Amino acid sequence: MLDLDCCSNGSDLQVGGEGRFYLRPDQVDDPWVGVGAGYELAQSESGGNSGWTVDLRGGVDLKAVASDAAAIGPFLSVSFGEYTREFGGASLQPQLHEWFTVGVRVVWDPP
Repeated sequence: MLDLDCCSNGSDLQVGGEGRFYLRPDQVDDPWVGVGAGYELAQSESGGNSGWTVDLRGGVDLKAVASDAAAIGPFLSVSFGEYTREFGGASLQPQLHEWFTVGVRVVWDPP
């Protein structure tokens, strides 16, 4: 039996920008690294917080042919952030946090 009393519902939204460097763009396997920064809004049943984040990402875009506009591949992302405000505008003592994400990325980049 699954005990759901331990958990609560919540959401997290990050808005920002990212720069990427592609190591082998003319190959069928194209590793890339990226760095980004943004603003995060996190909310749960007990309230919400917001603050700045910094992201480090990397992955590999895999194409059927090197000239393909479509690619798919794995990625890894690590985000570091600091909540500085509660919803409603009240200031917080800075609260550091991290996000670790593993996933699959689909890309369509027509010429």
